[in-house]
Amino acid sequence: MADTFKYVFLSLVRNKGILIWALAFPIVLSCCFMVMFQGLDQLAQTEPTRVVVVQDDAYDDSDAFRQFVDAASEGADSLLSATFADTPEEAERLVNESANEDRPYAGYVTVGTDGMPTVHLLPEDGSASSGVNNVYQAILVRVMDVFCSKSHMIRELLAKDPLFLADPSNVESVFQVSDVTQKTSLTENAPRES
Repeated sequence: MADTFKYVFLSLVRNKGILIWALAFPIVLSCCFMVMFQGLDQLAQTEPTRVVVVQDDAYDDSDAFRQFVDAASEGADSLLSATFADTPEEAERLVNESANEDRPYAGYVTVGTDGMPTVHLLPEDGSASSGVNNVYQAILVRVMDVFCSKSHMIRELLAKDPLFLADPSNVESVFQVSDVTQKTSLTENAPRES
């Protein structure tokens, strides 16, 4: 039996096609994949969305929006990384200057006289990083949409019933975020992107 294995192995080693396709090709291909996909796990990590907030008189007058920006920018799991500018022109300049950076600003936010934010996004330049920046722009727009919708809802509720927020359970129900998606693991080990 050992002699048969030895002679079959020697005949296979002498065939160059088998050596190339059975040994060399998978090794070269796996090395290429390791090089191509080594940064995939880092790309899946989310970082706070960089945004410039115009800190003018309207911003100073809007207590709710100031508290919202502070709360969204705090902690390890913060949604925003806010930088403040004095004028919209300065904010636009900061956004445009960051366009060539690794993590550019997604845009800038101004506050109207009614206390509602207006989002101004970085124009798409067609670069490779614009796809990632589009994700951060979508996050910025979604965060500001949530603020606007909650503010509008609270204003409507207070217009109908001024004592609505006097009950703590009503306040909790307004600001409670419901989890409609539950994260489960189908395997023993947590899956990785790679």
